[in-house]
Amino acid sequence: MKKHFVFGQILLATTALANATDVRAQEKITIPTGTLITARLASQLDSGEVQSGDLVTMDVLEDVRIKGELVVPHGALVMGHVTEAKGARKMGRGGKLNVTFETVTAGDSTKVPVSGDRTAKGKGGYGGGSLVGAGAAGLFFPPAAALLLLKHGHASVIPVGTVIAVHVTEDTDVLAIQALPAPAVVATARVAPPQSAPLQSTTASEVQTESVADAARRLKAERAKKAKPQT
Repeated sequence: MKKHFVFGQILLATTALANATDVRAQEKITIPTGTLITARLASQLDSGEVQSGDLVTMDVLEDVRIKGELVVPHGALVMGHVTEAKGARKMGRGGKLNVTFETVTAGDSTKVPVSGDRTAKGKGGYGGGSLVGAGAAGLFFPPAAALLLLKHGHASVIPVGTVIAVHVTEDTDVLAIQALPAPAVVATARVAPPQSAPLQSTTASEVQTESVADAARRLKAERAKKAKPQT
C-alpha cells in the first residue's frame, strides 16, 4: 500500500469534515467509554503489499450523537496501523495480517481514543494438512515433498469496504457540532412582460355605416347647392 495514497485519504476526509460541520464552542459533550462506532475500511489491505507499522484508515458510517448532540459525523476518520503482515509463505502456508485502530477524529478535530482490530489469514496451498502430507509423501516419494516445500500459500486480504466496529476507551470531552444546512436554492422569479392596453377594434360594418352616412350628407349638400337659384 502506498503511503502517499493513505495521506491523500486523510486529507480528503479532513476537508470533507471541515465542510460538513460547524463547531458550536459553547457546548461541551462527553463521549463516554464504551461508545460503539462502526466504520468502513477505506482501502484494501494485502499482507503481501503492506508492512508492519503502515497507516490504515476507515470512514465512520453513521453519525454519533450523545444526548441528541452530534459529536462524530459520518465520514469522520478512524486511524490505525498494521501490527503484523506476513505474505504468502513456502510449504503451502498462507499469509497473515492484523490491523488495530487507535483514534477517531471527532467533529471538532479532537482525537478520541478507541480500540478495535481485525485479523485475516490466507489459505494454505495444500490445505491444513500440508506438513503432515509432506512427511508422508517424503517417505514414499521424495520429489513430492520437495514440490510441497516450494509451494506458496495465499496472501491475507482485508477487502475495501469491510465494516469494523471500534469502541471508545476513555471518556472524552468534545465540542458539539451542528450539520450545516443545505444551501438555499435561489429561484429566479420570472417577470411577465408588461401587457399593453388592448386595441379597440372597429368592425367592418361600423366603418361601412360611417362612410355611407358621410356620403349621404355630401350628396344632400351638393343637391341643395345645385337647387339654389342663381342671381
